[in-house]
Amino acid sequence: MKNNYKNFASKSGELFLLAFAGEDSKPAVEMIQEYGLSGLYLSNDNIPNLNSAINLSQVVQAAAKNRGDSLPLLLGVDQEGTWSVMAEDSHPGPGNLALGSAGDLALTQQRYQDIAHELRHSGMNLVFSPCADVNTNPLNAIIGMRSFGTEAKNVGEHVAAAVKGAQSGGVLTTLKHFPGHGDTNIDSHRDLPIVRRSKDDVWEIELAPFRAGINAGVDIVMTSHILYESLDPENPATFSKVILQDILREKLCFQGVIISDSMNMHALQKYYKPVDAAVAALSAGVNLIMLAEEHYDHDGDYQNRQRALIEGVSKAIHDGQIPEEKLSSTFERVRSLRRRAGMVFVEKSKNEGWGLSAKKAAKKAMRILLQHQDWSLPDPGCKLVVVRASSEEAFKPVIQTRGIGPNPRKSSFDVFVEELKHFFEVRAGKINGNIIDQPEHLVIVLENYTLPGMDFDRSLDQTTLNWAKTFLPERLTVVALRDSFDLPETRPLTTLCTYSFREESAEAAAKWLAGVIKVRNGDAFI
Repeated sequence: MKNNYKNFASKSGELFLLAFAGEDSKPAVEMIQEYGLSGLYLSNDNIPNLNSAINLSQVVQAAAKNRGDSLPLLLGVDQEGTWSVMAEDSHPGPGNLALGSAGDLALTQQRYQDIAHELRHSGMNLVFSPCADVNTNPLNAIIGMRSFGTEAKNVGEHVAAAVKGAQSGGVLTTLKHFPGHGDTNIDSHRDLPIVRRSKDDVWEIELAPFRAGINAGVDIVMTSHILYESLDPENPATFSKVILQDILREKLCFQGVIISDSMNMHALQKYYKPVDAAVAALSAGVNLIMLAEEHYDHDGDYQNRQRALIEGVSKAIHDGQIPEEKLSSTFERVRSLRRRAGMVFVEKSKNEGWGLSAKKAAKKAMRILLQHQDWSLPDPGCKLVVVRASSEEAFKPVIQTRGIGPNPRKSSFDVFVEELKHFFEVRAGKINGNIIDQPEHLVIVLENYTLPGMDFDRSLDQTTLNWAKTFLPERLTVVALRDSFDLPETRPLTTLCTYSFREESAEAAAKWLAGVIKVRNGDAFI
Protein backbone atom coordinates (compact mmCIF):
# COMPACT_ATOMS: atom_id res chain seq x y z
CA MET A 1 0.00 0.00 0.00
CA LYS A 2 2.88 2.34 0.81
CA ASN A 3 4.26 1.85 -2.71
CA ASN A 4 0.84 2.66 -4.16
CA TYR A 5 0.74 5.96 -2.30
CA LYS A 6 4.25 6.73 -3.47
CA ASN A 7 3.25 5.99 -7.07
CA PHE A 8 0.12 8.15 -6.84
CA ALA A 9 2.08 10.97 -5.20
CA SER A 10 4.56 11.03 -8.08
CA LYS A 11 1.70 11.61 -10.51
CA SER A 12 -0.22 14.18 -8.48
CA GLY A 13 0.04 16.75 -11.29
CA GLU A 14 -2.58 14.74 -13.18
CA LEU A 15 -5.13 15.84 -10.58
CA PHE A 16 -4.88 19.47 -11.67
CA LEU A 17 -6.29 21.64 -14.42
CA LEU A 18 -4.54 24.99 -14.12
CA ALA A 19 -4.67 28.48 -15.60
CA PHE A 20 -1.95 30.95 -16.41
CA ALA A 21 -1.64 34.67 -17.08
CA GLY A 22 -1.38 36.33 -20.49
CA GLU A 23 -0.64 35.04 -23.97
CA ASP A 24 2.88 33.74 -23.30
CA SER A 25 2.56 29.95 -23.03
CA LYS A 26 5.87 29.53 -21.19
CA PRO A 27 4.32 29.22 -17.68
CA ALA A 28 1.85 26.60 -18.92
CA VAL A 29 4.54 24.63 -20.75
CA GLU A 30 6.75 24.65 -17.67
CA MET A 31 3.97 23.31 -15.43
CA ILE A 32 3.06 20.62 -17.99
CA GLN A 33 6.68 19.48 -18.28
CA GLU A 34 7.36 19.60 -14.54
CA TYR A 35 4.17 18.03 -13.22
CA GLY A 36 2.31 16.32 -16.06
CA LEU A 37 -0.91 18.32 -15.70
CA SER A 38 -4.12 16.88 -17.08
CA GLY A 39 -5.14 20.13 -18.68
CA LEU A 40 -5.56 23.87 -18.76
CA TYR A 41 -8.33 26.38 -18.24
CA LEU A 42 -8.02 28.94 -21.05
CA SER A 43 -9.58 32.37 -21.29
CA ASN A 44 -9.60 35.46 -23.45
CA ASP A 45 -6.53 36.53 -21.48
CA ASN A 46 -4.64 33.61 -23.08
CA ILE A 47 -6.42 33.33 -26.43
CA PRO A 48 -7.66 36.75 -27.61
CA ASN A 49 -8.54 35.41 -31.07
CA LEU A 50 -9.17 32.10 -32.80
CA ASN A 51 -5.75 31.97 -34.45
CA SER A 52 -4.03 32.41 -31.10
CA ALA A 53 -6.20 29.59 -29.72
CA ILE A 54 -5.07 27.26 -32.52
CA ASN A 55 -1.43 28.16 -31.99
CA LEU A 56 -1.56 27.82 -28.21
CA SER A 57 -3.33 24.47 -28.32
CA GLN A 58 -0.64 23.10 -30.64
CA VAL A 59 2.17 24.36 -28.38
CA VAL A 60 0.81 22.92 -25.14
CA GLN A 61 -0.26 19.60 -26.66
CA ALA A 62 3.24 19.25 -28.09
CA ALA A 63 4.69 19.96 -24.65
CA ALA A 64 2.66 17.13 -23.14
CA LYS A 65 3.67 14.77 -25.93
CA ASN A 66 7.34 15.67 -25.62
CA ARG A 67 7.13 14.87 -21.92
CA GLY A 68 6.14 11.37 -22.92
CA ASP A 69 2.46 11.68 -22.15
CA SER A 70 0.36 9.50 -24.43
CA LEU A 71 -2.91 11.22 -23.52
CA PRO A 72 -4.01 14.64 -24.84
CA LEU A 73 -4.38 17.57 -22.50
CA LEU A 74 -7.85 18.73 -21.58
CA LEU A 75 -8.15 22.29 -22.94
CA GLY A 76 -11.28 23.82 -21.47
CA VAL A 77 -13.08 27.15 -21.82
CA ASP A 78 -16.14 28.79 -20.26
CA GLN A 79 -18.01 29.24 -23.53
CA GLU A 80 -21.62 29.26 -22.41
CA GLY A 81 -23.02 32.25 -24.25
CA THR A 82 -23.69 34.95 -21.67
CA TRP A 83 -20.58 33.94 -19.76
CA SER A 84 -18.02 33.68 -22.52
CA VAL A 85 -14.29 33.78 -21.99
CA MET A 86 -13.26 32.46 -25.37
CA ALA A 87 -11.60 34.51 -28.12
CA GLU A 88 -13.29 37.82 -28.96
CA ASP A 89 -13.85 36.78 -32.59
CA SER A 90 -15.72 33.64 -31.55
CA HIS A 91 -19.51 33.26 -31.64
CA PRO A 92 -20.82 32.66 -28.11
CA GLY A 93 -24.38 33.51 -29.10
CA PRO A 94 -26.98 35.33 -26.99
CA GLY A 95 -26.63 32.95 -24.04
CA ASN A 96 -28.65 30.39 -22.14
CA LEU A 97 -31.44 32.64 -20.88
CA ALA A 98 -32.14 33.77 -24.43
CA LEU A 99 -32.24 30.13 -25.54
CA GLY A 100 -34.61 29.39 -22.69
CA SER A 101 -36.81 32.29 -23.73
CA ALA A 102 -36.76 31.14 -27.36
CA GLY A 103 -38.16 27.83 -26.13
CA ASP A 104 -36.82 25.81 -29.07
CA LEU A 105 -34.90 22.71 -27.96
CA ALA A 106 -33.68 21.97 -31.48
CA LEU A 107 -32.26 25.50 -31.63
CA THR A 108 -30.50 25.04 -28.27
CA GLN A 109 -28.97 21.81 -29.55
CA GLN A 110 -27.85 23.49 -32.78
CA ARG A 111 -26.41 26.49 -30.90
CA TYR A 112 -24.28 24.23 -28.71
CA GLN A 113 -23.20 22.14 -31.67
CA ASP A 114 -22.02 25.34 -33.37
CA ILE A 115 -20.16 26.39 -30.21
CA ALA A 116 -18.51 22.97 -30.11
CA HIS A 117 -17.50 23.05 -33.79
CA GLU A 118 -15.86 26.43 -33.26
CA LEU A 119 -14.03 25.23 -30.15
CA ARG A 120 -12.84 22.07 -31.87
CA HIS A 121 -11.65 24.11 -34.85
CA SER A 122 -9.56 26.26 -32.50
CA GLY A 123 -7.99 23.32 -30.66
CA MET A 124 -10.23 23.18 -27.58
CA ASN A 125 -11.76 19.86 -26.53
CA LEU A 126 -13.72 20.74 -23.39
CA VAL A 127 -16.45 23.26 -22.64
CA PHE A 128 -17.42 24.17 -19.08
CA SER A 129 -21.05 24.29 -20.04
CA PRO A 130 -24.05 24.03 -19.94
CA CYS A 131 -24.96 25.84 -16.76
CA ALA A 132 -27.59 23.65 -15.07
CA ASP A 133 -28.55 26.16 -12.38
CA VAL A 134 -32.23 27.09 -11.99
CA ASN A 135 -32.23 30.85 -11.42
CA THR A 136 -35.01 31.05 -8.85
CA ASN A 137 -33.56 34.06 -7.01
CA PRO A 138 -34.06 37.30 -8.99
CA LEU A 139 -31.28 38.90 -6.92
CA ASN A 140 -28.76 36.23 -7.91
CA ALA A 141 -25.42 38.00 -8.19
CA ILE A 142 -23.61 35.67 -10.59
CA ILE A 143 -25.94 33.28 -12.47
CA GLY A 144 -28.77 35.36 -13.98
CA MET A 145 -28.56 35.14 -17.76
CA ARG A 146 -26.18 32.17 -17.51
CA SER A 147 -29.18 30.00 -16.57
CA PHE A 148 -31.75 28.70 -19.04
CA GLY A 149 -34.46 30.02 -16.73
CA THR A 150 -36.51 29.71 -13.55
CA GLU A 151 -38.49 26.51 -14.16
CA ALA A 152 -36.61 23.30 -13.33
CA LYS A 153 -38.30 21.21 -16.02
CA ASN A 154 -37.58 23.69 -18.81
CA VAL A 155 -34.01 24.20 -17.64
CA GLY A 156 -33.48 20.43 -17.62
CA GLU A 157 -34.79 20.03 -21.16
CA HIS A 158 -32.44 22.73 -22.48
CA VAL A 159 -29.52 21.32 -20.47
CA ALA A 160 -30.02 17.92 -22.10
CA ALA A 161 -30.29 19.51 -25.55
CA ALA A 162 -27.11 21.50 -24.93
CA VAL A 163 -25.17 18.41 -23.83
CA LYS A 164 -26.24 16.48 -26.90
CA GLY A 165 -25.47 19.39 -29.20
CA ALA A 166 -21.99 20.06 -27.81
CA GLN A 167 -21.06 16.39 -27.83
CA SER A 168 -22.21 16.00 -31.43
CA GLY A 169 -19.90 18.93 -32.22
CA GLY A 170 -16.92 17.07 -30.79
CA VAL A 171 -16.21 18.47 -27.32
CA LEU A 172 -16.53 17.15 -23.78
CA THR A 173 -19.29 18.77 -21.76
CA THR A 174 -19.73 19.95 -18.16
CA LEU A 175 -22.73 20.50 -15.90
CA LYS A 176 -22.33 23.23 -13.30
CA HIS A 177 -22.54 24.34 -10.51
CA PHE A 178 -23.53 21.21 -8.58
CA PRO A 179 -25.86 20.94 -6.72
CA GLY A 180 -27.03 24.37 -7.97
CA HIS A 181 -26.11 28.06 -7.75
CA GLY A 182 -29.51 29.45 -8.73
CA ASP A 183 -30.95 30.23 -5.29
CA THR A 184 -28.08 32.38 -4.04
CA ASN A 185 -27.71 36.13 -3.59
CA ILE A 186 -23.95 35.98 -2.93
CA ASP A 187 -21.44 35.50 -5.73
CA SER A 188 -19.08 32.63 -4.79
CA HIS A 189 -16.27 34.59 -6.43
CA ARG A 190 -16.64 36.89 -3.41
CA ASP A 191 -17.74 34.77 -0.45
CA LEU A 192 -19.34 31.47 0.59
CA PRO A 193 -23.08 31.40 -0.27
CA ILE A 194 -25.55 29.44 1.86
CA VAL A 195 -28.70 27.77 0.50
CA ARG A 196 -31.47 26.95 2.98
CA ARG A 197 -33.93 25.01 0.82
CA SER A 198 -35.44 21.81 2.17
CA LYS A 199 -34.10 18.47 0.91
CA ASP A 200 -37.33 17.86 -1.01
CA ASP A 201 -37.11 21.23 -2.77
CA VAL A 202 -33.46 20.71 -3.63
CA TRP A 203 -34.32 17.37 -5.19
CA GLU A 204 -37.26 18.75 -7.18
CA ILE A 205 -35.71 22.07 -8.23
CA GLU A 206 -31.91 22.22 -8.08
CA LEU A 207 -31.14 18.61 -8.96
CA ALA A 208 -33.68 18.16 -11.76
CA PRO A 209 -31.55 19.72 -14.53
CA PHE A 210 -28.49 17.77 -13.35
CA ARG A 211 -30.48 14.53 -13.63
CA ALA A 212 -31.46 15.52 -17.17
CA GLY A 213 -27.87 16.34 -18.13
CA ILE A 214 -26.51 13.11 -16.62
CA ASN A 215 -29.15 11.10 -18.47
CA ALA A 216 -28.08 12.87 -21.66
CA GLY A 217 -24.54 11.56 -21.14
CA VAL A 218 -22.61 14.56 -19.82
CA ASP A 219 -18.88 13.93 -19.28
CA ILE A 220 -18.10 16.16 -16.26
CA VAL A 221 -19.91 17.69 -13.31
CA MET A 222 -18.45 20.82 -11.69
CA THR A 223 -18.93 21.40 -7.99
CA SER A 224 -20.05 24.65 -6.41
CA HIS A 225 -18.49 26.33 -3.40
CA ILE A 226 -21.85 26.61 -1.65
CA LEU A 227 -23.06 25.40 1.74
CA TYR A 228 -26.36 23.50 1.42
CA GLU A 229 -27.67 23.40 4.98
CA SER A 230 -30.27 20.69 4.41
CA LEU A 231 -27.78 18.39 2.66
CA ASP A 232 -24.55 18.95 4.59
CA PRO A 233 -24.59 21.75 7.18
CA GLU A 234 -20.83 21.53 7.78
CA ASN A 235 -19.17 21.36 4.35
CA PRO A 236 -19.42 23.32 1.09
CA ALA A 237 -20.42 21.06 -1.79
CA THR A 238 -16.82 20.84 -3.04
CA PHE A 239 -15.82 19.24 0.30
CA SER A 240 -18.99 17.22 0.92
CA LYS A 241 -18.97 13.42 0.70
CA VAL A 242 -22.74 13.49 1.21
CA ILE A 243 -23.28 15.71 -1.84
CA LEU A 244 -20.62 14.22 -4.12
CA GLN A 245 -20.80 10.54 -3.13
CA ASP A 246 -24.26 9.85 -1.69
CA ILE A 247 -26.15 12.16 -4.05
CA LEU A 248 -24.13 12.64 -7.23
CA ARG A 249 -22.53 9.21 -7.50
CA GLU A 250 -25.11 6.93 -5.87
CA LYS A 251 -28.51 8.59 -6.28
CA LEU A 252 -27.90 10.36 -9.61
CA CYS A 253 -25.65 7.52 -10.89
CA PHE A 254 -23.02 9.84 -12.36
CA GLN A 255 -19.90 7.90 -13.36
CA GLY A 256 -17.89 10.62 -15.10
CA VAL A 257 -15.32 13.09 -13.79
CA ILE A 258 -16.10 15.48 -10.94
CA ILE A 259 -14.18 18.76 -11.26
CA SER A 260 -14.02 21.52 -8.70
CA ASP A 261 -15.02 25.06 -9.51
CA SER A 262 -11.99 27.33 -9.29
CA MET A 263 -10.27 26.82 -5.96
CA ASN A 264 -9.06 30.42 -6.16
CA MET A 265 -12.54 31.83 -5.67
CA HIS A 266 -13.01 33.77 -2.48
CA ALA A 267 -15.72 31.40 -1.23
CA LEU A 268 -12.81 29.09 -0.36
CA GLN A 269 -9.80 31.42 -0.33
CA LYS A 270 -11.16 33.37 2.63
CA TYR A 271 -11.60 30.33 4.86
CA TYR A 272 -9.24 27.53 3.81
CA LYS A 273 -5.54 27.07 3.11
CA PRO A 274 -4.92 25.96 -0.51
CA VAL A 275 -3.42 22.53 0.24
CA ASP A 276 -6.02 21.77 2.92
CA ALA A 277 -8.82 22.73 0.52
CA ALA A 278 -7.45 20.57 -2.31
CA VAL A 279 -6.99 17.55 -0.03
CA ALA A 280 -10.52 17.98 1.38
CA ALA A 281 -11.96 18.16 -2.14
CA LEU A 282 -10.09 15.07 -3.35
CA SER A 283 -11.06 13.16 -0.21
CA ALA A 284 -14.72 14.07 -0.74
CA GLY A 285 -14.71 12.75 -4.30
CA VAL A 286 -13.48 15.54 -6.58
CA ASN A 287 -11.31 14.08 -9.37
CA LEU A 288 -9.83 17.22 -10.90
CA ILE A 289 -8.79 20.35 -9.02
CA MET A 290 -9.27 23.49 -11.11
CA LEU A 291 -7.58 26.82 -10.51
CA ALA A 292 -9.22 28.92 -13.17
CA GLU A 293 -9.28 32.33 -11.62
CA GLU A 294 -5.70 33.52 -11.96
CA HIS A 295 -7.65 36.78 -12.23
CA TYR A 296 -7.14 37.00 -8.47
CA ASP A 297 -3.38 36.61 -8.32
CA HIS A 298 -1.67 38.15 -11.32
CA ASP A 299 1.09 39.37 -9.05
CA GLY A 300 3.96 37.51 -10.71
CA ASP A 301 4.07 34.83 -8.02
CA TYR A 302 1.03 32.71 -8.89
CA GLN A 303 3.15 30.01 -10.54
CA ASN A 304 5.12 29.44 -7.34
CA ARG A 305 1.83 29.06 -5.48
CA GLN A 306 0.71 26.50 -8.06
CA ARG A 307 3.92 24.54 -7.51
CA ALA A 308 3.51 24.70 -3.75
CA LEU A 309 -0.07 23.44 -4.06
CA ILE A 310 0.77 20.46 -6.28
CA GLU A 311 3.72 19.51 -4.09
CA GLY A 312 1.62 19.90 -0.96
CA VAL A 313 -1.04 17.57 -2.38
CA SER A 314 1.71 15.14 -3.44
CA LYS A 315 2.99 15.03 0.14
CA ALA A 316 -0.53 14.53 1.49
CA ILE A 317 -1.01 11.59 -0.86
CA HIS A 318 2.36 10.15 0.08
CA ASP A 319 1.41 10.41 3.76
CA GLY A 320 -1.85 8.53 3.18
CA GLN A 321 -4.23 11.43 3.83
CA ILE A 322 -6.45 10.46 0.87
CA PRO A 323 -7.90 6.91 0.73
CA GLU A 324 -6.16 4.65 -1.78
CA GLU A 325 -9.38 3.46 -3.43
CA LYS A 326 -10.42 7.09 -3.94
CA LEU A 327 -7.12 7.89 -5.65
CA SER A 328 -7.25 4.78 -7.82
CA SER A 329 -10.71 5.56 -9.19
CA THR A 330 -9.83 9.23 -9.60
CA PHE A 331 -6.77 8.59 -11.77
CA GLU A 332 -8.73 6.04 -13.79
CA ARG A 333 -11.61 8.45 -14.43
CA VAL A 334 -9.37 11.37 -15.39
CA ARG A 335 -7.29 9.28 -17.78
CA SER A 336 -10.40 7.82 -19.35
CA LEU A 337 -11.72 11.34 -19.92
CA ARG A 338 -8.49 12.46 -21.56
CA ARG A 339 -8.49 9.34 -23.72
CA ARG A 340 -12.01 10.18 -24.93
CA ALA A 341 -10.93 13.75 -25.68
CA GLY A 342 -8.42 12.38 -28.16
CA MET A 343 -10.82 9.91 -29.74
CA VAL A 344 -13.53 12.37 -30.81
CA PHE A 345 -13.51 13.10 -34.51
CA VAL A 346 -16.20 15.14 -36.20
CA GLU A 347 -16.50 16.61 -39.64
CA LYS A 348 -15.61 20.29 -39.48
CA SER A 349 -18.39 22.69 -40.31
CA LYS A 350 -17.85 25.83 -42.31
CA ASN A 351 -17.02 28.67 -39.95
CA GLU A 352 -19.32 31.12 -41.71
CA GLY A 353 -22.27 29.15 -40.35
CA TRP A 354 -21.30 29.29 -36.68
CA GLY A 355 -23.13 32.57 -36.07
CA LEU A 356 -26.39 31.74 -37.84
CA SER A 357 -27.98 29.92 -34.91
CA ALA A 358 -26.89 32.79 -32.65
CA LYS A 359 -28.81 35.33 -34.72
CA LYS A 360 -31.84 33.06 -34.90
CA ALA A 361 -31.83 32.56 -31.12
CA ALA A 362 -31.46 36.28 -30.44
CA LYS A 363 -34.44 37.07 -32.65
CA LYS A 364 -36.64 34.32 -31.23
CA ALA A 365 -35.80 35.14 -27.59
CA MET A 366 -37.15 38.72 -27.52
CA ARG A 367 -40.45 39.47 -25.80
CA ILE A 368 -42.64 42.54 -25.39
CA LEU A 369 -43.19 42.56 -21.64
CA LEU A 370 -45.59 45.51 -21.67
CA GLN A 371 -47.32 47.47 -24.43
CA HIS A 372 -49.11 50.78 -23.81
CA GLN A 373 -52.52 50.93 -25.50
CA ASP A 374 -51.62 54.06 -27.50
CA TRP A 375 -48.04 53.06 -28.40
CA SER A 376 -46.81 52.47 -31.92
CA LEU A 377 -43.45 51.80 -33.52
CA PRO A 378 -41.51 54.90 -34.62
CA ASP A 379 -42.01 55.98 -38.22
CA PRO A 380 -39.26 54.98 -40.67
CA GLY A 381 -36.55 57.64 -40.86
CA CYS A 382 -37.89 59.63 -37.90
CA LYS A 383 -35.71 61.45 -35.37
CA LEU A 384 -34.97 58.99 -32.62
CA VAL A 385 -33.49 60.06 -29.28
CA VAL A 386 -31.80 57.23 -27.36
CA VAL A 387 -31.02 57.55 -23.65
CA ARG A 388 -28.74 55.13 -21.85
CA ALA A 389 -29.69 54.60 -18.20
CA SER A 390 -26.21 53.44 -17.16
CA SER A 391 -23.15 55.60 -17.53
CA GLU A 392 -20.36 54.83 -19.98
CA GLU A 393 -18.08 54.36 -16.98
CA ALA A 394 -20.27 51.49 -15.80
CA PHE A 395 -19.33 49.43 -18.85
CA LYS A 396 -15.56 49.57 -18.29
CA PRO A 397 -15.39 46.67 -15.79
CA VAL A 398 -17.16 44.44 -18.33
CA ILE A 399 -14.08 44.43 -20.54
CA GLN A 400 -11.48 44.66 -17.76
CA THR A 401 -11.90 41.25 -16.11
CA ARG A 402 -8.62 39.82 -17.47
CA GLY A 403 -10.53 37.48 -19.75
CA ILE A 404 -12.57 36.00 -16.87
CA GLY A 405 -16.12 37.06 -17.60
CA PRO A 406 -18.50 37.98 -20.38
CA ASN A 407 -15.95 39.73 -22.66
CA PRO A 408 -18.25 41.34 -25.24
CA ARG A 409 -16.41 43.28 -27.91
CA LYS A 410 -18.79 46.24 -27.58
CA SER A 411 -21.45 47.31 -25.15
CA SER A 412 -24.96 46.27 -26.13
CA PHE A 413 -25.90 49.97 -26.14
CA ASP A 414 -23.25 50.86 -28.73
CA VAL A 415 -24.27 47.98 -30.98
CA PHE A 416 -27.95 48.92 -30.62
CA VAL A 417 -27.35 52.55 -31.59
CA GLU A 418 -25.14 51.54 -34.50
CA GLU A 419 -27.86 49.31 -35.89
CA LEU A 420 -30.59 51.91 -35.35
CA LYS A 421 -28.71 54.32 -37.64
CA HIS A 422 -29.59 52.10 -40.59
CA PHE A 423 -33.26 52.98 -40.08
CA PHE A 424 -33.54 56.31 -38.22
CA GLU A 425 -31.92 59.65 -37.58
CA VAL A 426 -30.42 58.86 -34.18
CA ARG A 427 -29.27 61.20 -31.43
CA ALA A 428 -27.96 60.28 -27.98
CA GLY A 429 -29.67 62.06 -25.11
CA LYS A 430 -29.22 62.52 -21.37
CA ILE A 431 -31.82 62.88 -18.66
CA ASN A 432 -32.46 66.42 -17.45
CA GLY A 433 -29.90 67.55 -19.99
CA ASN A 434 -30.33 68.08 -23.71
CA ILE A 435 -33.95 66.88 -24.00
CA ILE A 436 -36.62 69.42 -23.17
CA ASP A 437 -39.41 68.86 -25.69
CA GLN A 438 -41.06 65.57 -26.59
CA PRO A 439 -38.91 63.79 -29.25
CA GLU A 440 -40.51 62.14 -32.27
CA HIS A 441 -39.67 58.91 -30.47
CA LEU A 442 -37.73 58.41 -27.24
CA VAL A 443 -35.93 55.13 -26.46
CA ILE A 444 -34.69 54.29 -22.95
CA VAL A 445 -32.02 51.57 -22.83
CA LEU A 446 -31.50 49.40 -19.73
CA GLU A 447 -28.44 47.13 -19.53
CA ASN A 448 -27.05 44.43 -17.27
CA TYR A 449 -23.96 42.22 -17.49
CA THR A 450 -23.06 39.17 -15.43
CA LEU A 451 -19.64 39.90 -13.95
CA PRO A 452 -17.25 37.80 -11.81
CA GLY A 453 -16.83 39.24 -8.34
CA MET A 454 -18.48 42.59 -9.11
CA ASP A 455 -21.79 44.19 -10.10
CA PHE A 456 -22.76 46.20 -13.13
CA ASP A 457 -23.81 49.67 -11.97
CA ARG A 458 -27.57 50.00 -12.53
CA SER A 459 -28.10 52.68 -9.88
CA LEU A 460 -29.53 55.21 -12.36
CA ASP A 461 -32.11 52.88 -13.93
CA GLN A 462 -35.10 53.89 -11.81
CA THR A 463 -34.23 57.59 -11.91
CA THR A 464 -34.04 57.43 -15.70
CA LEU A 465 -37.37 55.63 -15.93
CA ASN A 466 -39.07 58.13 -13.60
CA TRP A 467 -37.81 60.96 -15.81
CA ALA A 468 -38.95 59.13 -18.97
CA LYS A 469 -42.49 58.84 -17.61
CA THR A 470 -42.86 62.61 -17.94
CA PHE A 471 -43.01 62.14 -21.74
CA LEU A 472 -45.85 60.78 -23.89
CA PRO A 473 -45.96 56.96 -23.56
CA GLU A 474 -47.25 56.48 -27.12
CA ARG A 475 -43.90 57.73 -28.46
CA LEU A 476 -41.62 56.09 -25.96
CA THR A 477 -40.06 52.61 -25.82
CA VAL A 478 -38.00 50.95 -23.12
CA VAL A 479 -35.50 48.41 -24.46
CA ALA A 480 -34.00 46.07 -21.85
CA LEU A 481 -30.80 44.67 -23.35
CA ARG A 482 -30.64 42.28 -20.41
CA ASP A 483 -32.67 39.79 -18.38
CA SER A 484 -36.06 40.40 -16.80
CA PHE A 485 -34.84 39.40 -13.32
CA ASP A 486 -35.06 42.31 -10.89
CA LEU A 487 -36.09 44.59 -13.74
CA PRO A 488 -37.07 48.09 -12.57
CA GLU A 489 -40.73 49.06 -12.79
CA THR A 490 -41.35 50.33 -16.33
CA ARG A 491 -45.15 50.44 -16.28
CA PRO A 492 -46.93 51.96 -18.20
CA LEU A 493 -44.16 52.24 -20.79
CA THR A 494 -43.90 49.77 -23.65
CA THR A 495 -41.01 47.47 -22.78
CA LEU A 496 -39.01 45.02 -24.89
CA CYS A 497 -36.67 42.47 -23.26
CA THR A 498 -33.90 40.65 -25.15
CA TYR A 499 -32.85 38.28 -22.31
CA SER A 500 -29.27 38.90 -23.43
CA PHE A 501 -26.65 41.63 -23.77
CA ARG A 502 -24.85 40.07 -26.73
CA GLU A 503 -24.35 41.88 -30.03
CA GLU A 504 -26.88 39.86 -32.03
CA SER A 505 -29.53 40.61 -29.41
CA ALA A 506 -28.91 44.35 -29.59
CA GLU A 507 -29.08 44.19 -33.39
CA ALA A 508 -32.34 42.21 -33.25
CA ALA A 509 -33.88 44.77 -30.85
CA ALA A 510 -33.03 47.60 -33.28
CA LYS A 511 -34.59 45.71 -36.17
CA TRP A 512 -37.75 45.15 -34.14
CA LEU A 513 -37.98 48.87 -33.41
CA ALA A 514 -37.62 49.49 -37.14
CA GLY A 515 -40.46 47.08 -37.87
CA VAL A 516 -38.22 44.62 -39.70
CA ILE A 517 -38.95 41.68 -37.40
CA LYS A 518 -41.90 40.76 -35.20
CA VAL A 519 -41.77 39.85 -31.50
CA ARG A 520 -44.09 37.85 -29.25
CA ASN A 521 -45.93 39.50 -26.36
CA GLY A 522 -45.60 38.37 -22.76
CA ASP A 523 -42.77 37.41 -20.43
CA ALA A 524 -41.00 34.25 -21.50
CA PHE A 525 -42.03 31.02 -19.76
CA ILE A 526 -38.53 30.15 -18.62
